[in-house]
Amino acid sequence: MQVEPKVSVIVPNYNHARFLRKRMDTVLQQTYSDFEVIILDDCSHDSSLEVLERYRVHPRVSHFVVNRINSGSPFRQWRKGVDLARGSYVWIAESDDYADLRLLERLVPVLDEYPDVGIAYVDSFEVDEHDEEISIADSKSKSTVRCQSSYYMKGLEAITKLMFDRNAIPNASAVVFRKDIFDSIPSSYLELKVIGDWLIWIEMLKRSNLYFLAEKLNYFRYHPAVTRIHSTKEKRLRVYGERYVILNALEDIPELAQRVNAAYDILAHKTLKVFGLRRIFSRAGWGIGKRFSRYDRLFFFRISKAIWTRFRRRVARNNK
Repeated sequence: MQVEPKVSVIVPNYNHARFLRKRMDTVLQQTYSDFEVIILDDCSHDSSLEVLERYRVHPRVSHFVVNRINSGSPFRQWRKGVDLARGSYVWIAESDDYADLRLLERLVPVLDEYPDVGIAYVDSFEVDEHDEEISIADSKSKSTVRCQSSYYMKGLEAITKLMFDRNAIPNASAVVFRKDIFDSIPSSYLELKVIGDWLIWIEMLKRSNLYFLAEKLNYFRYHPAVTRIHSTKEKRLRVYGERYVILNALEDIPELAQRVNAAYDILAHKTLKVFGLRRIFSRAGWGIGKRFSRYDRLFFFRISKAIWTRFRRRVARNNK
């Protein structure tokens, strides 16, 4: 009879060949030993497979899946990995990050002790592509944890205080979560490409609680590819569009209704101001005849509302 592992570690990779050895070694050498490893490659075109092949036959590796066509979203890979997972707990070990060897040893007991906690996470060092630590002053992350002590927080309180304006869990590699809670959330995150993790955490916190362990046991890597993802105007516009889906997920929380409506309006007007109509409506991928995703529809609805509001204000001023 095969014994199920307690933890499933999912390593979703795309073109991170130069970081993979350190990533894999700091997973396989964890001091906590009751885990399986699921390796996923999303049709990399660098030398990733050459590196990963060295780990294919490792006894802890239960699945080695290579996509022939890129999935288009890291969160589709997350879903694939969780579907394959046999463990009760899941660690998404992003392929460009790495970990202290005690990460699982410290987080698994938290989930064991608190059955109502769906998300447990640690603090992170921020490092560059050469493993050099980035100082707080030079940090590129606006959401890096600065709390000096551990805490337990109810899910609704965590959403209200930590997750409304920003994603307070800046790096998935720092998180171990319950598989059954993840399985229970809506699949709308599959439509997102950039901030789907934010949506996942919110939906999980609607159904469970949060625990933060104030120990730096994760290494969150910033490198040129990551910087480019968030710096191009096209990516920024996509983030704005995906932010509408985040707000939509918060609409069913009565305590946040006024804040959500205000945030919708602010975001729509900010989008118009920063990008203008021409860029918004010529956005790549929004061609005639394309089946719009849920977040595209929300985006256009709110932008249209903002345009109408501006028009009415201008007419009112002219009629004075």
